[in-house]
Amino acid sequence: MDGQVMHVVFLLKVQNVGPKKQTAEIGH
Repeated sequence: MDGQVMHVVFLLKVQNVGPKKQTAEIGH
């Protein structure tokens, strides 16, 4: 459950911040 929620939030954040922040999110 939590994993799915985190994944959805991650996708939303990536779409909002753009590809530049995507690398930072993955690293985090």
